[in-house]
Amino acid sequence: FDGPPGGLRSDASYLITGGLGSVGLEVAKWAAKQGAGHLVLLGRSGANNDPTRMRALDDIRASGTPVTVISGDVASAEDMQKVFALFGSKCPELRGVFHAATVQTFVELSKLSQNQISEMLRPKVQGTYMLDEWTRNRNLDFFIAFSSTASITGSHRLAHYSAANQFLDNFVYMRRAMGLPTVSVNWGAWERTGGSSFLRQMGFLPMPSTKALRWMPHLITTSRANIMIADVNWKALKPSYEARRIRPMLGDLDDGAVVVHPAPATQ
Repeated sequence: FDGPPGGLRSDASYLITGGLGSVGLEVAKWAAKQGAGHLVLLGRSGANNDPTRMRALDDIRASGTPVTVISGDVASAEDMQKVFALFGSKCPELRGVFHAATVQTFVELSKLSQNQISEMLRPKVQGTYMLDEWTRNRNLDFFIAFSSTASITGSHRLAHYSAANQFLDNFVYMRRAMGLPTVSVNWGAWERTGGSSFLRQMGFLPMPSTKALRWMPHLITTSRANIMIADVNWKALKPSYEARRIRPMLGDLDDGAVVVHPAPATQ
């Protein structure tokens, strides 16, 4: 990473798409602890009286951080108009976006349907276009797009997910070329997300949210367009990834693991 870690502002709003999913809620709790002025969580199902979601929202509000929950689709023009009407009126101006909206289904490539492909592409492709349109002329400090290691390694059961995230990884370069602060993060597995046993077999170990979120202050300020953050068992990944042929990407790896820890963020 380059540059010092960054923080959040008490006079600003932050949008989290997929904000009511397991990862989105962890990001929301982290943002509240960092002093975010107002959080707007967008999710297709809303809080929906789910006990886990309601408890997380209550904890955030109890810490003193206002939270607005919007039931909507990041790929819907109508829903996004409703979201962005909040900023500068009912909420402080928007200064940062965590784009974590996703769908995750495990399907064999031979059984993948057009509906499953469309459902997967909607938040990652159409939703990203929509966010770009609504944020391009706003003074954002950062735009963090949540991609996946599946974009890099691929998977026979995640072909549609890999493709959707590959779009995300490439789209950020266009925004960067326009001078817009954007980074796409190829996250490995997080705890409490689906498919952890399958991902572990592939060599991706589920990361505790506290471990993953240590990187967030660095992501806020990085000048890089694309970064991979994952806990990888290289001894498991390499033979799995090279089952059919040698992969140049892993050619320089030996049997040891590459371990990088974030520098502590300044307060």
